[in-house]
Amino acid sequence: MQAITIFDYQEFQRALTPKVSYGTMKTAMDLQQEVEAVKKELTELIVKHLKENKIEVEKARKLAADFLAALPIKDQQDLLLKLKNLSEQYEEAREIYVREMGKINEELRDQALSQMHALIKDGKIEDAISVAKNMQQVN
Repeated sequence: MQAITIFDYQEFQRALTPKVSYGTMKTAMDLQQEVEAVKKELTELIVKHLKENKIEVEKARKLAADFLAALPIKDQQDLLLKLKNLSEQYEEAREIYVREMGKINEELRDQALSQMHALIKDGKIEDAISVAKNMQQVN
């Protein structure tokens, strides 16, 4: 199964019925916790790569500074976009970006399955099939 992109994610969110806005995936508290987790992961990854001599000290400082400069994060989409930009500049950030996209894929899948379950329960089989088709088109 192919991973989705940020733009696929937006398209999928628009296709869901009822409409669900991108920012509703996580509450403000969840988002803050996610940003803190990403900060921690990035810090641990930088330290690990420094210890293994996989990154130079100056590059590590610049990566950390660039991430901090990207704060604050407005919503989940903003977090993904900023991680994507960092991952294009720093190979070290790619691992975190890929992990976050994996989380999004799982959330979207779970959200679509829940919606399909509710639609089937309400006897709206065609709507459930439509959600499934939209999910397949994105993936």
